[in-house]
Amino acid sequence: MMSAHASYSLAGSSPNGDYSSPISDSLDFLTQMSDSFGTTQLVVLPQSAQGESEVLTALSDVPVESTVLIEGEVTLRPEKQRRPEPAGDVEVQVKKFTLLNPADRNMPFLPSDTQNLANEDLRMQYRYLDLRRSELSANLRKRSHVAHVVRTVLNERDFLEVETPVLLKSTPEGAREFLVPTRQTASSRKPHDLSNPDPLFYALPQSPQQPKQLLMCSGGVDRYYQLARCFRDEDGRKDRQPEFTQVDMEMAFVSWGPTPTDAERGWRIGGTEVREVIEDIMKAIWAKVEHVELPDRFRVMTYGEAMRRFGSDKPDTRFGLEVADVKEVLPDETLTALRDARETIECLVVRASDDSAFISAARECHTGGAAERVIITEDNAASWLRDSQTVRLVTDDEQLQNDVTDSAGLTVSPGDIVWLSKRRDPPEGGSTVLGRQRLIIAETAQALGKSLIYPNPHLILPSVSHD
Repeated sequence: MMSAHASYSLAGSSPNGDYSSPISDSLDFLTQMSDSFGTTQLVVLPQSAQGESEVLTALSDVPVESTVLIEGEVTLRPEKQRRPEPAGDVEVQVKKFTLLNPADRNMPFLPSDTQNLANEDLRMQYRYLDLRRSELSANLRKRSHVAHVVRTVLNERDFLEVETPVLLKSTPEGAREFLVPTRQTASSRKPHDLSNPDPLFYALPQSPQQPKQLLMCSGGVDRYYQLARCFRDEDGRKDRQPEFTQVDMEMAFVSWGPTPTDAERGWRIGGTEVREVIEDIMKAIWAKVEHVELPDRFRVMTYGEAMRRFGSDKPDTRFGLEVADVKEVLPDETLTALRDARETIECLVVRASDDSAFISAARECHTGGAAERVIITEDNAASWLRDSQTVRLVTDDEQLQNDVTDSAGLTVSPGDIVWLSKRRDPPEGGSTVLGRQRLIIAETAQALGKSLIYPNPHLILPSVSHD
């Protein structure tokens, strides 16, 4: 394959790229060449001139993934053979080639062999090979495109991009910090005191919070942003890693005028100006990168609503499985005990009739003791809540336990699976036990190939208001 961007101006030029995979030595075509821009078909006519036959023989012996320089004639492919990707409508009839850098014939894996992809550990060990995969190079291009769109939108709104220091004084923010030793010691700052030889350290920023605030307080900049590098010494997870980039911005003297519609009453962060900037960024990213038009206004959800319905301050609304509160079906004495403890009981119901895509996943999921799991049968369909350990732990009064009844909102059927858990009321933190369980069920369903998660964007703007 050859450089895809060169396909529009290849006449008389010499494209170069990585030799991808031999195809045939008896048909009209031989192989492909690839680089970061895409792939291009190379054609050698084996029955033509002697020189081209020599090219065919020589190319046949080139190791896959070698770097080559091709000289040839660019022609349109037959209409039925054209592909929609870049350079998919042209091919190169090879006249001459130069082997620039031969690849090892015993490579640990072939990036072009996507059907037999190596495991992640091996691919990470040979990251430079893995980055040849079109999927990863496309990710890098998309990331660069997104960064360009963000900068364009903010620059058009008179934001100023300012880089804040990376070496800072330690200011713990929850996660552990990465420390960078300096040449100085505590004693070096006091020439006559040699009693403290311990080195001094900088800390890498978990976020540019303090430099940003000092910048805004200076009055020299009233609209700031940067694509900030952040560092947090914590265990890696799907949404956590030791270093990451965030779009960091700040505005001064924003309007606190009323929001234009009732649907926006939940928005409390800086009035309409901040909201418009955030929405413009998101709409521009989806339109220019994914070619998806988003609505003019995004839905707003308060922290309290998100925690009550989804058990998370960043709710995934692409699927159902909402959390339900069971307080309404508990007797007054039990409710009093819960209120005194500032707690509530909630449940997550996976219904065999409605959530068939999730019921198989629910059977595979366990809570590890964090929540109580109840499988509904003919025998316990009417008493599952009353008999649950979660309710019984609220009060030791046997009569009160017998007063627990089921309501229409919690009606379950044999085959359903229910999770029960207590949480603080009002909710605290970023997620609840059932909120995490909800995501585990969805992830398990995806792994089983039975997910009902919709791919379309479901964007929600958070509100600092709890209600």
